[in-house]
Amino acid sequence: MSLESNGPSKPATTVEHSFGGDDRLLPLRLSEHRFRTVVDHMRLSLPNEGCGLIAGLRVANAVQAIHFFPGTNVDRSPVRFTMDPKEVIDAMWWMRTLEWHLAAIVHSHPRSAPSPSRTDLREWYYPEARLFIVSFQHPEPEVGCWAFVGDRETREFRRSSLLIENR
Repeated sequence: MSLESNGPSKPATTVEHSFGGDDRLLPLRLSEHRFRTVVDHMRLSLPNEGCGLIAGLRVANAVQAIHFFPGTNVDRSPVRFTMDPKEVIDAMWWMRTLEWHLAAIVHSHPRSAPSPSRTDLREWYYPEARLFIVSFQHPEPEVGCWAFVGDRETREFRRSSLLIENR
């Protein structure tokens, strides 16, 4: 299936795309191929942060990654990212149309660990989505998957399971 970014003609919102509840604490499952696609896209953005969105579906006691929407970091910065708003709207339109959900927001840390930064915590606007970070601090990329817990007063991220499937 090809998802072209120039297809949406109706506005999309982000509200209806979350799983709700504590689904963000369920493991996120990615195929090895999809995982490599995400890491390769993040690598192409170096020396700046890369970004993208992962759409998923709840399957039993996990969330299965269905599609990766690669993004463009309009900040062109090694320490922060803003995904191109048109790409976000297009991805949300496709998720709504195909009844997928926003499973994770992906970005990279070119020179630091795959842990949420203070900026990540302060600017996290999608509490039902996971934060998926690819780090290029070392020669071999490292990844971290995080779930937002708490409220505006007690904001924090908790490690979430990431399962890479060989298929």
